[in-house]
Amino acid sequence: MRYPRDLIESITRSHKERGFEYLARLDDGAILAMANVIRSPLTGFELMILIVDKDLRGRGLGQLMLEEIVALAVEGGYRDVKTDVFVDNKAMLRLLIQNDFVITKLDAYLRADGMARVELKKRLST
Repeated sequence: MRYPRDLIESITRSHKERGFEYLARLDDGAILAMANVIRSPLTGFELMILIVDKDLRGRGLGQLMLEEIVALAVEGGYRDVKTDVFVDNKAMLRLLIQNDFVITKLDAYLRADGMARVELKKRLST
């Protein structure tokens, strides 16, 4: 499944206004995977979104994107990368934990269906 261009443009416009930066993996102009991060002197380096085309999951694109994100944080001199994930997103939780992210907080009942969210952090060697 390819993400519709108008959806991507709407999301990116809204996020860029709030200081988000984007990374993407493309093939012939089609977005295969996309991530966005925020770098802030107050809150640090945060991974906000990491998505991979559902037809391409399990092929290492998420891993490649996460490695690029961590490299950006290291290059920027940040001490850690922070993110949060709903607990039913098992693939993302597995990817993060396999890459040395540790759970730092659990918030229950944040989504309308009562699903909990976990915050994770990866310490970086700078």
